[in-house]
Amino acid sequence: MTSKPKSPRTKEPMNKELEDAKNQLARALADYQNLVKRFEKERLETILRANQNLLEKLFPIVDSLETVHSFSKDQGLQMVIDDLYKLLEENGIEPVAPEAGDKFDESSQEAADSVEGTNPGTISEVYSKGYKWKQTDKVLRPAKVQVYK
Repeated sequence: MTSKPKSPRTKEPMNKELEDAKNQLARALADYQNLVKRFEKERLETILRANQNLLEKLFPIVDSLETVHSFSKDQGLQMVIDDLYKLLEENGIEPVAPEAGDKFDESSQEAADSVEGTNPGTISEVYSKGYKWKQTDKVLRPAKVQVYK
């Protein structure tokens, strides 16, 4: 029993198959690289949210320590407050610290109260500092202020 030899493939279909396989491989590699980038971005966003949640819990503690320090003027307490601000700074957070007389900025401040005054739209008193991400300028907590109306 003799078998017929298979007809040899011509170069043209083989080249097309090879080209198709190369294109599929290139697409698969690009998909994989995009997937790796997406997972890394999501991982970093998750870490950022976790850090944000933790750091936001420090804001009222800093407020309380500053209130106590305003009455006691204790140097040890000031060192603790400075360390907390350093920790916030190292994690990309900066205070939003308006002063009385500044123009009210609704993007980073919250008008907790208003009083009659001669300069409408300006701050009459600051109740608490706000905080924002330096990298994005995203306000994490607006500064609470009293505004002249």
